[in-house]
Amino acid sequence: MKIYRIDREEEAIAEVQRYLRALSYHHASIPHVGVDGIYGEQTREAVRAFQALFALSQTGIVDQETFSRLYREFLTVRRRGMR
Repeated sequence: MKIYRIDREEEAIAEVQRYLRALSYHHASIPHVGVDGIYGEQTREAVRAFQALFALSQTGIVDQETFSRLYREFLTVRRRGMR
C-alpha cells in the first residue's frame, strides 16, 4: 500500500487504521481495528467491509479511490462532532 503524501508505510497504515476505527463506531459492518501500523488481516477485513459498505471493489487494498472515500467519510463523521 502506498499513500503518496506520507513517507513511511507504517504511518500510512496507522492513518488508515485511525479512519477505519473512527468509522467503525458509526457503521456496525466495519470491524474495530487497532492502530498499530501493521496491515494485517484485521485491517484488511475492515477495509473490505468499508469497500462493501460504500460500493467499492472489495479488494482489501487501499488504492487511491478507497483512500479518498475513506478520508471523505472520516471528515464527514468528524465534522458532525463524532469520534
